[in-house]
Amino acid sequence: MEPSSTAPPTPPTLRPWQRLAVRLAAVFVLVTLATVGVVGVLVHQRQSHEVEDTVGTQLLNIARVSALLIDPSAHAEVARAGRADSAAYRRVTKALGPSARKRC
Repeated sequence: MEPSSTAPPTPPTLRPWQRLAVRLAAVFVLVTLATVGVVGVLVHQRQSHEVEDTVGTQLLNIARVSALLIDPSAHAEVARAGRADSAAYRRVTKALGPSARKRC
């Protein structure tokens, strides 16, 4: 017998999006981007809650310290008068320091 001189048929050339390697790479890229997005959102939410808690705690501590500096009778007198030109109001702002006078 004589060997056949015909070559095996060549597979048709595939377009890039039809190739398995390209499809797998695209799926890998999409899964990676989705994972990075989800993790980024979760980390951002957690850190924003932590910042809110930290700032809230610091503000509460500032308010507690400021409350210790104010004379309760002077504060009650200011509350009754309701004016910013009374002597009691000046005593309260003096007790709070220069930052209170800048805002008032």
